[in-house]
Amino acid sequence: MTVTLGLDVYSGNGHVDWVKARAEDGIAFAVRKATQGVTYNDAGFGADWDAICVAGLMPGAYHFAHNSANTAQAEAAHFLAVLGSRRGLLALDLEDVHDGRTLTQRAAWAGTWLSLVASGTGLRPLLYTYHSWWLSDPFTALRGMYAGWVPLDPVTPAEVTQTARVIGTLGTLDVDTFGGTLDDLRRLAGLTVAVPAPQPAPAPVSTQPHEGNDDMAVKFITTAEPGPWFLYDGFKRRTVAPGENTLLVSLGVVTDPTPKIVTAAQLATIPYA
Repeated sequence: MTVTLGLDVYSGNGHVDWVKARAEDGIAFAVRKATQGVTYNDAGFGADWDAICVAGLMPGAYHFAHNSANTAQAEAAHFLAVLGSRRGLLALDLEDVHDGRTLTQRAAWAGTWLSLVASGTGLRPLLYTYHSWWLSDPFTALRGMYAGWVPLDPVTPAEVTQTARVIGTLGTLDVDTFGGTLDDLRRLAGLTVAVPAPQPAPAPVSTQPHEGNDDMAVKFITTAEPGPWFLYDGFKRRTVAPGENTLLVSLGVVTDPTPKIVTAAQLATIPYA
């Protein structure tokens, strides 16, 4: 059986070298904590999302539920606001054993959150929760509508499992296993699997030579379309905000001397120089 590996992380895990995770450890997807409750935004979520995309991994985002304190509607709205236009593997983390709620109440709360996020994104979010909760009678309806993400052996192949283990030089992280290909996981999450046709890069709005050094090329590039966009010049990559007027300085000889703006999907196909 084909197995696809991923990681789930939050700000407390510190810096993760996503390029190394993919190249050396075979990580294919990464789910980053985005929000918690109705006010907390996990630090570095946006930057990590971009880095995950640049490394060529399937990105994801999860929300940690405070179901004893807030409505599912309020927490779904908070998650969607922070998520913005990002699309990937989405999930609800429901694991507060001290919430004072019954399994029926937890299942109802989770069902509302999942439904709102599904309708707000057009995707199929996963539910991360305890094995015993996931298999209980109150969660039966959810098992028929959404995929589970459980910290034990999967009940069906259409589930993601989690274990903590050392990943190369990255240290001990939560490793997630999916019993299928990455395209299978994309389908499970409601994502489009077909590779879109390459889109032309926005044309530079102006260029100018750099005075005093023939080994340097300077270009001003404006991205007119919505992002995320990434700047690539043969050996440098960085995020470019929509509409940003970018000054790029290329030093020395580069593999591709023409700087270009590309999408995350296009960038994933370009090897490092």
